[in-house]
Amino acid sequence: MVLMIILRSLSLIFTLVVLPAFAGILPLHFFKEKQRSLSKAIILGYIVSLAILELIGIPIVLTFVYTGYIFLIVLFMVLLVFVVIVGLHVTFRDSVRAKKNGHEFYGAKQMLDSGISKLKESSVESRIYFFIIFALVLFQVIQAVRLASYDVDDAFYNAYARSAQQYGTLYRIDPSTGRSFSLDMRHAMALFPIFQAIVSTLSGIHLLIVSHKIMPVILIPLSYMVYYEISGILFKESRENRMIFMILINLFRIFGNISEYTAETFFFIRTWQGKSLTGNFIIPALIWLFLCLKDDRDNKEGIFYWVLIGILILAGGSSSSLAVLLTAMLTVLYGALFSIREKSFKTLIKSVIACVPGMIYVLIYIFN
Repeated sequence: MVLMIILRSLSLIFTLVVLPAFAGILPLHFFKEKQRSLSKAIILGYIVSLAILELIGIPIVLTFVYTGYIFLIVLFMVLLVFVVIVGLHVTFRDSVRAKKNGHEFYGAKQMLDSGISKLKESSVESRIYFFIIFALVLFQVIQAVRLASYDVDDAFYNAYARSAQQYGTLYRIDPSTGRSFSLDMRHAMALFPIFQAIVSTLSGIHLLIVSHKIMPVILIPLSYMVYYEISGILFKESRENRMIFMILINLFRIFGNISEYTAETFFFIRTWQGKSLTGNFIIPALIWLFLCLKDDRDNKEGIFYWVLIGILILAGGSSSSLAVLLTAMLTVLYGALFSIREKSFKTLIKSVIACVPGMIYVLIYIFN
């Protein structure tokens, strides 16, 4: 019994932490060395993972009737491992080149050492702020797990995911009756419930435990990682200001339950749902990439960031069809405003091109 618990816990850590972190190595390679961090790797890893899920999942949902779920798991893991291998290969190649040139390679160990050294060298105030932030995030995770809410959506989204596990079908069994029915396109293209089913299948832990107890432990810190990266751009000259910003974000979240429909309410009560993922990860990550584009003045074209934005828009489709529309609209709006400022249409054109994955998503949704 104890051995089984240990093995399942290790499989969860591998699936939800280790694998995404390694999947983020490849896109992290395009950031400058001093801009690289373990939190960036995890954020990018989840963006890439969800984009891969949508890229292969939508064709499988549309074409497979009976064995789509099993085929999706196999293909998803193969492509994800392929991205990890490519990322490790690129990292190893850069490490060898750095040694030949007599330079120290800035890898995972250096990123970790840098983070620890910054904490040691920081002022007493910064350390106090850090432990306040840690305590606030830990408090939120514990409360989200301890007071897990169960609502009508459990009998809907989780029913879709559970039917995929039991019957191998994807969105072809009515969650209300348990009978076969035609493809539900409104929900079939949002595959985040299926992602949780995959985690459940690979770990051997029941789907409801994964969605209500495990996902908050992952998604709440993940959301704060995005805000921490945002603070690094807004307050790069002041570590204390970064910490104060993070404390304020925590307080806004904790006391943001002013309506049933706020992002903060979904953040705690429906953490595992796609709507929460949209408001608390996808859109903040998009804002972070916008800030990266503006901040990286050495890279005027910003092609890599536009590619990442396109990938993020596709990843947003895993949470909700509305996420695709919102992120695409924000991207074009950013491109238009920036083009007006620079008196050039280049940025607007790039923003429209970045929305191509979202446009394809919408067309598939409309014509199916």
